[in-house]
Amino acid sequence: PLPFVLRFPPRLRFLTTMAKKTKQKTKRSQSAGPAGAAVPVIGTVGGTDDPFLEKELKKLHFMLADNLLPELVDARATPEAGSGTGEVTVALLSWPGERFQHLREGGRQAPGCVFLVSSPTWLSKSDDGKTLHLHQGISMDAAGAATWRAFDPPRLVTYMANFMSAGATAGERDIDVSDARLETPQSQSSPLEEMLGDKVLTRVVLARANISVPLSIALLYRAKRGYPSMEGTPVRALSLTDVDILSTSVKVRKFVKSFIAELQHQLGDLARCVVKPSGPRWMGSAGVTFHKSNDLAGILDAIIALGKRLYEGDAILVEEFAPTFDPHDVLRGRDLALAAVLNPLSVTESERVGDALVMLQKQAKLERARRRRRN
Repeated sequence: PLPFVLRFPPRLRFLTTMAKKTKQKTKRSQSAGPAGAAVPVIGTVGGTDDPFLEKELKKLHFMLADNLLPELVDARATPEAGSGTGEVTVALLSWPGERFQHLREGGRQAPGCVFLVSSPTWLSKSDDGKTLHLHQGISMDAAGAATWRAFDPPRLVTYMANFMSAGATAGERDIDVSDARLETPQSQSSPLEEMLGDKVLTRVVLARANISVPLSIALLYRAKRGYPSMEGTPVRALSLTDVDILSTSVKVRKFVKSFIAELQHQLGDLARCVVKPSGPRWMGSAGVTFHKSNDLAGILDAIIALGKRLYEGDAILVEEFAPTFDPHDVLRGRDLALAAVLNPLSVTESERVGDALVMLQKQAKLERARRRRRN
């Protein structure tokens, strides 16, 4: 026996395992199945001319193999009849490899009702533009078997989640299937992403509804919308027409220095702050940096670096660092109702959140009206 254990790097182990599984499955597929049966799609990508989609389908193939699930089967040669009403159809507009777990869980909870839609061409709108219809998509059953299905006539979409929008792809793609007439329930749309991705707007709206937000300043780069009044809120803003001046602007330096002084006055010299971008293309922790409040040079360097990556309409936020909440139990049902009775403040907080949502809805209506007038 060898005096040591030979260990492959994790990535190499994964590729080796995938190669073995693929080889075994290829042998099985060559020796099994009657003529004319539905065949796996990998190897012939179903006639698609999108090389990126072909790559993503291969990624889905490896994910299925890694989870010991059957290969993806292309059953589009025998389209199913999609009824107009009465069936649930959840469409996830996304690359196959990115929403595998959504597809798997959808198969467990609603077999055959949750579909990966990897191209907007797989969808169509009704003549009046009010409804979406699914022509083809990938679904799973409860056992995890994935099938690429086609529908003729197409299947009515009852819920739409778009993961190919500018916000969901960090600007790599900007596919928006929604418009003002569409009545299909959706998780997101480009106009809504532009609003919710604007951290300056959401902070001002929440603050005006008396909900606590961090002490913040915002550097607005060619803002495309008007903001509610910031008077009486912990948010202040400075407009910029050119991000190239960030490294030399005395006005920007004074603005940031004044904010740091106010932060230290309220929280002491040990206070920390966060520099982050704001805009629909900035997701998660992209572009976010953390600094001690006495590190003015580091804060300014982070602002200058972010300025080179901004799109028009984006902003840079410098704000008070707010620690995360401690873990707590989630109340449900009767426990939640009892807590509302014993702690009336929780009801007040709910009303404040409701007020903030109403303000956001009003802002959205105003922006839609402005857009219609421009068109």
